[in-house]
Amino acid sequence: GVHHGLFRYAQTEHEMSAILSHELAHLSQRHFARRVAEGKKSAAINIAGLLAGVILAATAGGDAALAALTGSSGLAQNQSLKYSREREAEADRIGIYTLDEASMDPRAMAYMFERLQRASRYSTGNNIPEFLRTHPVTNDRVADSYNQTQNYPKKQFPANLDYQLMRVRARVITSGNQPQEIKHFEAAFKESRNTIQKTANQYGLVISLTNTLAFDKARTHIRELREQHPLNIPFRIAEAAIYTSAQQPEIALDLLEEALEVSPNNYPLSATYAQALLTARKPHAALEVLTNLSVERPNDEYVWFLLAEAYGLANDIPGVHEARAEFFVLNANYDQAIKQLGYALPLVRHNFQQTARIKQRLEDIWMMKDGG
Repeated sequence: GVHHGLFRYAQTEHEMSAILSHELAHLSQRHFARRVAEGKKSAAINIAGLLAGVILAATAGGDAALAALTGSSGLAQNQSLKYSREREAEADRIGIYTLDEASMDPRAMAYMFERLQRASRYSTGNNIPEFLRTHPVTNDRVADSYNQTQNYPKKQFPANLDYQLMRVRARVITSGNQPQEIKHFEAAFKESRNTIQKTANQYGLVISLTNTLAFDKARTHIRELREQHPLNIPFRIAEAAIYTSAQQPEIALDLLEEALEVSPNNYPLSATYAQALLTARKPHAALEVLTNLSVERPNDEYVWFLLAEAYGLANDIPGVHEARAEFFVLNANYDQAIKQLGYALPLVRHNFQQTARIKQRLEDIWMMKDGG
C-alpha cells in the first residue's frame, strides 16, 4: 500500500505517481504469480540438489557432499535474485512509460530513486524508507532510469498546490511533536521561495497551531489563506477544524454547510461535517450523513469508526456493535467483528429484520475468516 512516509520523499505528484506506476506495473505483469511459479522451480532445484548431496554423503561423504548441498542452495538463491532484479527493471521500464502516457514527468522515477538512495545513506534500521526495504535502489538502477528517459522530450511541469497541501497535512498529522512542527513551518513560511511553497507552509502552520490549541494565531493565518483561495476545500476544512477544536461547532457547521452547497458530494467536507455534528451533540443528523457515506464508501474504515461514535451518542447500542464489526472486518480482525455482532444479537432479538441481517453478516464474516 501507499503509506504517509512516501509523502516525505515524493516532493511532487510526479514522483508519487512514479512509485504508483512502478507498483501497478508489478500487478499488470503478474510478477507475484510469476514469483510463486519461480519459487516452485527453485524448490525443485533445491530438492534435487539436496537429494544429490544426501546420496554423495552416503557414498563418498566429506567435502564433496557438503559442496553439493551448499551449491544447490546457492543456485536457487542466485536464481531468485536474478528474477527479482529482472522484475524490478521491468516494473521501472513500464512505470516510466506509464508516466509519459499519463502526461506526467517520466524523469520523476529517476528523481525519486535518487532521493530515496540519498535518504538510505543516512538511515538505519526502522528509519530506512519503507519502499527501500523491498525495492533496493542501486547506482545502476538510478542510471538505468535516467537512460530510459533520454528519448522523452523535456517539459516544464508546474507545481501542484493540492499535492503540496497533502504532503504538509501528512507530515503534521503523523508528527509526535506539534510544537516542533510550528517552529518548522514558521521558518519555512518565511523562507518560502515561491507562492505554492508559501501557501503550503502556511497551511501546515494552521494545522499545527490548531493541534496545540493556539486558535487565535491559527485563525489569523487561515483568514489570509481563505482570502487568497476562497473556494479551496482544505482551507475551509482547516477553518472549520479550528472552531470545532475550540468547542464552537455551530460556527464550524455554518462554514461546512456553506461549502457543501458548492460541493455537495465532497467526501472530506461530508466527513468533517459529520464530525462537527458529533461535537455539537447532534448524533441523529450525523447518522444521516454517515449512513449515506457508508453506502458510497463501504470499505472506508474511518466512516465506520465515526458511525460507531454516532450510534453511541444516539444511544443505539446494537448500531454501535454493528458499526464496530464493520470496522474490524476492514482491518481483517474477524474475531473481534464476530464478538461485536455476538453482543448485538441478544439486543435485537425482538426485531426479526435486524436479527436476520446480523446472522447473515456473521455467516459472511465466518466465511472470510475461513478463507472462503
